[in-house]
Amino acid sequence: MHHQGHDLTQSYIQAALYLGVFALLGAGFFARYIGPEVARAQAWRLWYLLSLGFLLALGATVYGSYHAVWMLGDPSLLLEYWTETSQGNLLAARAVLMLALLGLSLGWARFDRWLWPPLALALLLSLALNSHAGTKGPAIYLTDLVHLAFGAAWAGSVLALALTWPRTRFEAVRVALERLSKLGLISVVGVGLAGVVLAVVQLGGWDNLFGSRYGRTLLLKLGAVAAVLAVAAVNRRWLMPRVRQKAVRGLGTVSLEALLLVLVLALSGLLASTEPPTPAPHRLSLEGNTGAQRYSGQLYAEAGQVQLQLELRDLRGQPLNPAPAIPLRLVKDGEAVEQTLQPLQRAQYRTTIQVPPGTYEVTLALPEETLEYTLVVPAR
Repeated sequence: MHHQGHDLTQSYIQAALYLGVFALLGAGFFARYIGPEVARAQAWRLWYLLSLGFLLALGATVYGSYHAVWMLGDPSLLLEYWTETSQGNLLAARAVLMLALLGLSLGWARFDRWLWPPLALALLLSLALNSHAGTKGPAIYLTDLVHLAFGAAWAGSVLALALTWPRTRFEAVRVALERLSKLGLISVVGVGLAGVVLAVVQLGGWDNLFGSRYGRTLLLKLGAVAAVLAVAAVNRRWLMPRVRQKAVRGLGTVSLEALLLVLVLALSGLLASTEPPTPAPHRLSLEGNTGAQRYSGQLYAEAGQVQLQLELRDLRGQPLNPAPAIPLRLVKDGEAVEQTLQPLQRAQYRTTIQVPPGTYEVTLALPEETLEYTLVVPAR
């Protein structure tokens, strides 16, 4: 129950974080690039979105830090966690970035049109580095950054437009909707391509799409995204022509799209707090005769390590006495890791070797025969 409660808390924290960051950045992006005329007319409404996003994201960051040290058993370590650990440093930097973006407000200062984008990307990078993608190397967390950037620009702008279009001059709304429609086309491509790469990397195989909690959560998110895309298509093909002709009085379908995007963001937070499926270990069964000896055991690879279990007996089934030392050699890309195995009791051998992921050629030199295997070590 304690573990389930921890998972549920993490899900709430991540959902609030994603909603907050997208609202904070969406208000800023909309005010600068999509609907500056609307933003000036409805600054107070946009300020509500900006403030709500900031409070949600900051609250999730602070409470997430507190929850981390509470799980360690000592909440008084919060300050040390923020200042003396790499994870805490990342969360502290995120809080500073959010304060800076809030300080830039809605884009009324001239210089912030150039200062705001790198600060926004840095905030999104803090999410990518703190996600599952952050453990997969630079190429994957940069892919996640692209995924988040397109998503924040599009989804955040839809939220901002849905909040500000009532009582706004029709022509200003039309211009903002035209720009948002163009941004949506580009964002769908960017989010889609990056999302496919991330899904393939995190799932590790199509079986995990239905056979793991991560895969099932991803399917829920994809279903919500499909609903968003359906409404967006209606907006582009039905709403836009009528807006140009001034044949509609409201943007109710845009509000529906915004509500569905809130669901997508909540599911994104849930997905970020769900552990991806762990690659199954690569196991090889070792069994056979070599000269006057019989060997049996297992050679298998888990995330970041190779393990060997072996036993030597004579043809009558008795443990070898004396038992020999056995050289073990692992080679990947021309680099070798070598170890000489000494027998434990009754000619049994056990060893665990930490190695980088990859495909290894394994050589096991028994007294009368050399065994050779190919072993795949999965990433962590």
